[in-house]
This record gives sequence, structure tokens and C-alpha cells, in this order.
Amino acid sequence: MREVNIKHLIHDLDEIEKALQFVQLQNMVVAFQSGSNRILEQMRRGYTASGILAFLQMLDRHQVYYHLHIIAGFPTETPEEFQESLDILKQVDFYSCTLFKYQDRRYTESSKLEPKVVDEEVLKRFSRAEQQFADRYTVDRKEDKLQLVRQTR
Repeated sequence: MREVNIKHLIHDLDEIEKALQFVQLQNMVVAFQSGSNRILEQMRRGYTASGILAFLQMLDRHQVYYHLHIIAGFPTETPEEFQESLDILKQVDFYSCTLFKYQDRRYTESSKLEPKVVDEEVLKRFSRAEQQFADRYTVDRKEDKLQLVRQTR
């Protein structure tokens, strides 16, 4: 499974878990975006942070390798709300994760949200993620994203 919007799966976890007993799923990309319920609501994602965590823990139970996407610096996101995303990462056994710097896109509702998170703050958040995961993950940092890849399984 290349990529999935967990909004379509998260509400049927029991059924998906039953299916995983019979279907071999090796890896997937999960764009969970944020561990903050307020930010998820602003993004109109259709799920909650606890739903994300339950979904990822289910993947862990079935030894599915997954790559996560998180947005850092979504408009109005506080440092504490970004930490909520990192806290979810600490509770699961992800294979890799990309933290993307939020970028405005024309005609999107989020481009109208204020205040914006300044670039310097996003870089601080990347540094915090690096510090928290450097012991288990190889870090590749670019200007607009941070990649974490598990060193060993």
C-alpha cells in the first residue's frame, strides 16, 4: 500500500486488524500530519490524535513498516502542539518519518490562517526532533524537511 489517508481507515480499526491476520501488508506511507487535535481540526483531517496513535500501534502489532509525514509549523501551531506530534512518534515503532515545513498554497484555507509560524521557529522544531530521535534514527536535514530513518530494527 503506497499511501493512505487514515481518515478512511481509522474508524474501522477492528475490521482492519482482522484483515491483517490474513493479508500480508509490508509497508505503507501514513500522512498523519499532526499530533494536535486542534491542528488536525483546522486541517479538516477527519480524525484525532488518539485515533492516529491507535492506528499506528495496530500497524506495530502486525510488524508493518510505515513511513510517516508530519507538518511542522502549520499556521497557529504552538511549540506545545508540535511536541504532541513528537510524543506520538515516541510511542510507536516507525521505520521512517519526514517532517515537512508548512508551505502556503494558493487558494487553500490554511493560507488564510494567521499567525504564521516563522522559519526560525520551524528550524527550532526540527532541531528538537533531531535531539529526541538521534539515538535510534539517522537524520537527514534539508532546508524544508527533516528525514528520520531507523538505524536498526
